[in-house]
Amino acid sequence: MPDQTRDRRALRRKTHVVSERPPFERIALILQGGGALGAYQAGVYQALAEATLHPDWVAGISIGAINSALIAGNPVEKRVEKLREFLGDR
Repeated sequence: MPDQTRDRRALRRKTHVVSERPPFERIALILQGGGALGAYQAGVYQALAEATLHPDWVAGISIGAINSALIAGNPVEKRVEKLREFLGDR
């Protein structure tokens, strides 16, 4: 198996699990701009989703705004898939 394929599978493993939502009234996800950060943001969102910490509000600038739109504009179960699709990691 090529190293890239193995690395991608390792990245897609579920690594964060939370038994219940923290006692916050709202969870906001603010994403900044800056090219390559877009891929990191997708990984952060994936970790949050795996921990069932879905943000109530999302906002961003530049690539962060695009990722925010993908998060807000898709159902919870499709968000990680759509972020990966946009970023070219299928």
